[in-house]
Amino acid sequence: MHVLVHRRRRRWALATCLAATCVLALACRPSRGAGKTPVYLGDFRGEKAVQVGPEFDADWRALQDALATDPGSDEVRAAADRLLAAGPPLELRLWAIHARARHAYARGQDAEAVQMSDEALAAADGQADAPADAISALCLSRVRSMVRSGDPARALVLLDEAPLQRPGVLVPMEAAALRSIALDRAGRHPEAIAAYASWRASIDADDAAAAFAERRIGALASSLGPAVALERAKSVEGSAQQCLLAAGGTAPTGEAAPWVQRCKAPPRRIGMLLPRTGPLAALADTQLGAAVVATELLASARGEPLELLWQDSGSDAASAAEGAAALVARGATVIVGPMGAANVRAARARVGESVRVVTPGEPVGDVGGAAPTLERRIVALCQLAASQGARKLVVLAPDNGYGNRAVAAAADGAGLGKPKLVRYPESTTSFAPVTDPLLKSLGPEVALLVADQSARTELVLRQLARDGKGPGAKGAPVVLATAEGISEAQASVGHDVLAGLFVAPTAAPAGEGVAFADAFARSEGVAAPDHALLVFRALGLALAGGPPPPAPVVIVRISGGKLVVQAAGTP
Repeated sequence: MHVLVHRRRRRWALATCLAATCVLALACRPSRGAGKTPVYLGDFRGEKAVQVGPEFDADWRALQDALATDPGSDEVRAAADRLLAAGPPLELRLWAIHARARHAYARGQDAEAVQMSDEALAAADGQADAPADAISALCLSRVRSMVRSGDPARALVLLDEAPLQRPGVLVPMEAAALRSIALDRAGRHPEAIAAYASWRASIDADDAAAAFAERRIGALASSLGPAVALERAKSVEGSAQQCLLAAGGTAPTGEAAPWVQRCKAPPRRIGMLLPRTGPLAALADTQLGAAVVATELLASARGEPLELLWQDSGSDAASAAEGAAALVARGATVIVGPMGAANVRAARARVGESVRVVTPGEPVGDVGGAAPTLERRIVALCQLAASQGARKLVVLAPDNGYGNRAVAAAADGAGLGKPKLVRYPESTTSFAPVTDPLLKSLGPEVALLVADQSARTELVLRQLARDGKGPGAKGAPVVLATAEGISEAQASVGHDVLAGLFVAPTAAPAGEGVAFADAFARSEGVAAPDHALLVFRALGLALAGGPPPPAPVVIVRISGGKLVVQAAGTP
């Protein structure tokens, strides 16, 4: 297996139109009979004629001429409006509305096209003189617009409605195209890749529709992974099956068509949104190193090539959104990052459901996260303290948003009774004034929770050690910490005051993370910090597919300069 790390920008875009949906012209036929003009409607490759009264003949011919010249022209709308204003019978009224819907579709105004078609079909429902061909035409116009940018889930239902099953209305190739794209846009990607393969197998020429289907097969194969492609191959036959087998890594048997050979899955492109600029820029180099090591491990484990792309997420929501869009333009099918709730929401809003997004932080909305929430970590620490004999809880936390979350979590889920809360300014560097009033109450039945970043947690523990109340001291409390940013490197550099401390870090080497931590240490020469471990977990979640499970909470105890795992679970 191989991993490619690209630092150059390569842009590409998928087609935004329905490649198999062509606009069919209306044509005129010669007059037959006095005062009446049989007119070929021509939208279904048939020979249907309709009798047009002389009072509507000029407007009807003008509408046909405009449609034949350009269905998206202003003249189509104007001619249809003139015909409707003349009060035509139901058949002509439906065809005029259909022309308006076709005009809206040609202009990309799909919501308007769906609304007009819906209203016309509702008005014609139950009318004895409602022509079946006009009803079918409106149904076709509606489903085309729904598939392209309307409601793909509803379109999948409407594709099977009776008016579209009439002979000559919806030709099989367009039906296959519409169903494939609707499944894709509805997020039913395993079904969509099989539908695209079947559609491509029905196309004889290497035309725009074939190219579009092949691009989507490749993108979905890269996103879903080889196992899904192989499983979906069981649902199709012939060259479509050979295509999906190739996408799953199985060489086609016999003499396969060139397009089947092209179904071989390209390297799946993974986008990393790294904060190369802004307040979190110091993390970027470590995160990129972690991404390279993690991608190599995951490519080997999954048996598929992976390609790693990176983009600066910047320091705010706007730059994160731009970075996410740039990764999609370069072909990323999954994105790891950015960091920060506002940035994650902005990135998700920009790329929509087109790619899978997983943040190497806490989950945000519908975006899965690699880190357990602060609240779950605090609950796990308090449960551990109770198992150690603690019956009371004291919480030390900075007077900021982080501290507010920590205090709320301890009050709601601690299980140790109502806690004593001690707040301090986040600029505090001397903690004697904070801890002195607590010393007499800090005994072995008390759990002392420090909810803060690791550097300030160390300052608190140094003060407790001076007072004989540090972790592990005789008669001391059970000392707990969230210690944001804690690492084995920090624990190993002579910080004896940390020995015996129980920590619920955002990540620690446990389970599959052990192999990654070893590989990272060999590659980078330092122990893997928590944000490197989170990148590894986020990449694994991004490639796995399906709803990301809650990140496990790992409790470690610092002993001998190591983070020794005590428990892991999902409280």
